[in-house]
Amino acid sequence: DPARSDYFRALLYGGLKASNQKEVRLSVPLEPFKYLLKYMYSGKLSLNHINNMSYLGKDAKNKRCTDEVKHMELLSLSLSTLCMSPLNADVTFIVNGDRIPAHRAILAARSESFSVLINNELKTSKDNEIKIEAPVKPFKYLLKYIYSGNMSLKQMGQDDFQGILDLATMYGFKDLIAAISGHLSETIRLGNVCATLEMARLFEMDELCTACELFIDHNATDVLRDKSFRKLSFITLSLLLDRDSIAAQEVDIFRAVYDWYQHSAHGFQYGPFIFEKVRFTLMSRDELQRVVQPTKVLDKGRLRDVMAEKKNASASCRTKFLEELPSRVINKNTNNIRMQNPSKDEIVHTDVLAAQMVKMYMNGDYADVLFVVENERIPAHRMFLAARSDYFRALLYGGLKESNQKEVKLSVRLKPFKYLLKYMYSGKLSLNHIKLEDILDTLGLTDVFNLSVLKTAISEYLCKVISLSNVCTVLNSAQIYALSGLISQCHSFMDVNATQVLKQETFRNISYQALISVLDRKSFSAYEIEIFQAVHNWCGLNKENADKIKNLYAKVRFTAMSQKELLTVVRGTNVLKPSELLDIITQKDSTDHLPFRGVVECVQARNVEFGNVAC
Repeated sequence: DPARSDYFRALLYGGLKASNQKEVRLSVPLEPFKYLLKYMYSGKLSLNHINNMSYLGKDAKNKRCTDEVKHMELLSLSLSTLCMSPLNADVTFIVNGDRIPAHRAILAARSESFSVLINNELKTSKDNEIKIEAPVKPFKYLLKYIYSGNMSLKQMGQDDFQGILDLATMYGFKDLIAAISGHLSETIRLGNVCATLEMARLFEMDELCTACELFIDHNATDVLRDKSFRKLSFITLSLLLDRDSIAAQEVDIFRAVYDWYQHSAHGFQYGPFIFEKVRFTLMSRDELQRVVQPTKVLDKGRLRDVMAEKKNASASCRTKFLEELPSRVINKNTNNIRMQNPSKDEIVHTDVLAAQMVKMYMNGDYADVLFVVENERIPAHRMFLAARSDYFRALLYGGLKESNQKEVKLSVRLKPFKYLLKYMYSGKLSLNHIKLEDILDTLGLTDVFNLSVLKTAISEYLCKVISLSNVCTVLNSAQIYALSGLISQCHSFMDVNATQVLKQETFRNISYQALISVLDRKSFSAYEIEIFQAVHNWCGLNKENADKIKNLYAKVRFTAMSQKELLTVVRGTNVLKPSELLDIITQKDSTDHLPFRGVVECVQARNVEFGNVAC
């Protein structure tokens, strides 16, 4: 129906070959064309089941735009370069003789305990040094976690875990403690369950305690025979022996307790108390006489009383039927507990890192530089910005005059600079509530400050929000910053909405380069007379450069206009000389191949590029 589209009116009734063809080939994706055709016939189009990113191209499924830029991993990577780096370090930790440089602002943002420690200790320190009583290796692990939000657990031993947990408890890193607890609960095995249980009790990790106890319950006989059982503390052993669910014969429990008694440093001190936990009445008379009596743990009177209490002479254990917890899967063949939701060997807390780092944004604490933007002074941290941007590294540490200035004046707009600064501190930037003008200025700053990842993210966001009112403005910026994907998306949108775009007030402000790029396109589907009028209006507002104006008129395809349009509209503007106008009319009459835009030719002819449908 030509009434639904100027494009189809020109294609099917404009005197072209397609006007007489029963088959017309279109170089467009099939599914979007069917959606469009259905809309043209019905006036309705349901979008909720359509892949609304398809117009971005073949890689769209893997490049979905969001209203919020989230680059916490990049923030983590940038900050990790500062870990143990002397670059602008303002505190040194002395750990077992090792001197480890650090940065107060980052430590304070990550931990209240570190903030208090730094403020208290450095009041009396002339050299900005703080002595830490801790093993060096775990302290370095913790410091790396503080700077990056990540920690690899693959190669760590029990001593490393205990050292890190001790420091994490001291400095209030609860998320790290929980993550290590989850990792340890999934790596429980025969050789480490006792040491892990001790650690769990020491640091009050209840879930890890439960996991260890459950493992011991189901693998009791093997655990009792393992040499690591000797290393249990009195309290941990006492609590274990209080359990009713240990699936082992009582005589085996006694043997293990007696072995602990002989080899533990506190065995003789606590032996009398621990043997009270053994349930001798569950043993047979034979076991009491053959195993217990030779140890002299029970005197003759007590042994006689136990035997008198016995009603059943057969051996027994505390329980035969264990109540399994729903969150565990017991694997008796490998003596391991397999969790239904296994954790990774890598702790990744970059979201926590970002949430804490943003506390430094616009915060004067530990700030060592002030940016003066539109007469407002904005506190910042040199080492942080240098880690996030090569531009700031060169500006603040490259030997320029700004390297020694406490105040650095920047000739940028205030709002976009604050948006960019917040992104640098947090790794996040919400775009949906920012004005387009500020987004485009922020895009410009990403180019200046060499933040290429953010530049790409903003470009992808702009692809999603292109509209009639902003496409010319967006294309101007895309041309300036050479964003090929965004340029292509603007062009595709303009191709399909050409007539409406030409009528927009913003078209008058389109840049020369952007306008040239549009006029060079075969697929810009508007009547040539409309294109001429829009170009003529643009030239009327930009008279300062005659060469540019001449180039623009040269891009107009006058032979695609009707003779009436040439004589009634173009001639009156005096853009063409009478002789040039006559040559154009003569050329039109002598050929059937006229340079129409946005027209898809017939099956027998070559295909002409057709713009994608944009929402």
